[in-house]
Amino acid sequence: MKKPQFLKQINNSNNTLSDVQDDRPSTIGLLQQMSPELDPSNPKYIPDAKAGMLFDSKTREVFDSINLVVVGSKTTFVEWIPRTRGGGFVASYTSMEEAASQADPSNEIQKGIDFFCLTSDGRKVIVPFYKSKLKVAQRWTSLIIKEGHTHAGVWTVSSVSEKSQKGSYFNYAISFKEWVTEDMFKEATALADASADHLLPERTDI
Repeated sequence: MKKPQFLKQINNSNNTLSDVQDDRPSTIGLLQQMSPELDPSNPKYIPDAKAGMLFDSKTREVFDSINLVVVGSKTTFVEWIPRTRGGGFVASYTSMEEAASQADPSNEIQKGIDFFCLTSDGRKVIVPFYKSKLKVAQRWTSLIIKEGHTHAGVWTVSSVSEKSQKGSYFNYAISFKEWVTEDMFKEATALADASADHLLPERTDI
């Protein structure tokens, strides 16, 4: 697919995420066999949800895929309640030192990468990657660099079944869909320039 002329004239930049005043974005989650959203007896239950589907933490919508424009990404250190105590997201920190000083020592700390993105209709969302999903985040980063600019492409995020020693699970799948329009590029660039770092620690539970 031919790259639009306006993208050819733009040099790649290193988009960082810092302070901006805005509404909290949704978190895009990936449903697994044991996700509470699939359990009819759980308050988080979502009718019609199935393992392998994506869901929106705010709207509680489920879908097979979503198209996104990347605004930026950030390494995070996430505090989780161990599954033996029910599991669940607690908080996100900017460094391991911060996590060690503020997190409950009985909880787990996992390194992750959060991608801050815009949907095709301009909604702000975060897609978190941790554990086995980190390799997908690294691949996505490589693909973005290959395309020449953080905001150049529209990416389709879906899921794929994978296997490990513990059994089968679903992971994210990333594919290039199309080049952004100039309006989409300007919107993503403006948000990145304003910076959105404070949004990332405010993720909702996935």
